[in-house]
Amino acid sequence: MKLLDIIDDSVKPPKEFSAETRNKRIRQVRDIIINRLDENYHRKIMAIKDSKQILNSLKELRILDAEKLGALDKIREKYFDEPLDVENKSLELIRECYGIIDSITRQLNILENCKN
Repeated sequence: MKLLDIIDDSVKPPKEFSAETRNKRIRQVRDIIINRLDENYHRKIMAIKDSKQILNSLKELRILDAEKLGALDKIREKYFDEPLDVENKSLELIRECYGIIDSITRQLNILENCKN
């Protein structure tokens, strides 16, 4: 059964449907989408009933996830791929470490705010 018209307004339905049949088609599309999601995404969109809204929410979640990964990559590259300068005096090394920890904490707070 062709169901694209349920999620794409530019696609005309193959024929006129009764309200009952249309609702059945809407539930089918929702089930198709939800049954193909991993557990993480499934939990986040389970309460959404409208298929179009589910797809929009999934797009937004994917964008946020990509942004989080990008930020984590930047943290890793900046702080963990560069060796620490062991020639520094102890106090300077401690200050450098505190600066790194502070910066990582700020980045993680930004990521946490993106999640909400």
